[in-house]
Amino acid sequence: RSRTTMAFPELDMESLGRIASEFDFEKAPLNRIEYVLATATAYLVIVVSWKVFLDRKKQPSQSAADQGQGGGILSLIQSIHNLILCVWSLIMFLGCGKCFIDRVLE
Repeated sequence: RSRTTMAFPELDMESLGRIASEFDFEKAPLNRIEYVLATATAYLVIVVSWKVFLDRKKQPSQSAADQGQGGGILSLIQSIHNLILCVWSLIMFLGCGKCFIDRVLE
């Protein structure tokens, strides 16, 4: 038995195959390539713009990161960004797991 079926005895290969075969990609949220491209483009524009903005604003003698002061506002923003990504990833993981189990048990 696989780990999945050991943890959830009601899951078997037949149920998993049924779920996969019944999945309708046309009805899935954000299923079009335009969504992926727009999101990736927006992310890259924001990241590059932020880098350019910080490079113009920073003077070499005042770099907190170079002086061992933890990076100041940039470090805080990166920490908040990483926390948001971690929390959002956990939410998505739990949501996908719940939907998966709900579909298997229906």
